Amino acid sequence: MIFQLLIAFFIYAFSFCMMENTIYRLNSNGVSEFSIIPLFTEGLIGPIRSLYLTLRYNGIKSLINYMMYLFINLNNMFGSTFFTFYILSIIENNFMPRSTYNYETISQINNPD
Repeated sequence: MIFQLLIAFFIYAFSFCMMENTIYRLNSNGVSEFSIIPLFTEGLIGPIRSLYLTLRYNGIKSLINYMMYLFINLNNMFGSTFFTFYILSIIENNFMPRSTYNYETISQINNPD
C-alpha cells in the first residue's frame, strides 16, 4: 500500500512539475523563485475546491464531467492514485505468479475422491 502511494505521489509530482507556472512562480519583484508549496496546496486542495464550486454553480452534470476529468488527469493526486492502483492491479493480476495454495488444491488434499 505504501509502495503504491509513493509511486502515485512521484507520478503526481512529476506531471505537476511539467505544467507551466507551478513550481517556479514569480514573486512581487518579478523574479522567478522555487516554491514546493503549490504542490501540496493547489495540487491537493485545488481539486476539492473545484468540485465544490462546480457543484454549487454548475450542477450535478458538470460535477460528474469534472470528476471524470479528475480521474484521467495525472496533475492531481486523485487521478495519479487511481491510475497507479489500476495499473498495478493489472500487472498483479496478469503477470505475477499465482499462489499454488488456492482453494481447489486444498480441497483436493482434504477430500481425495
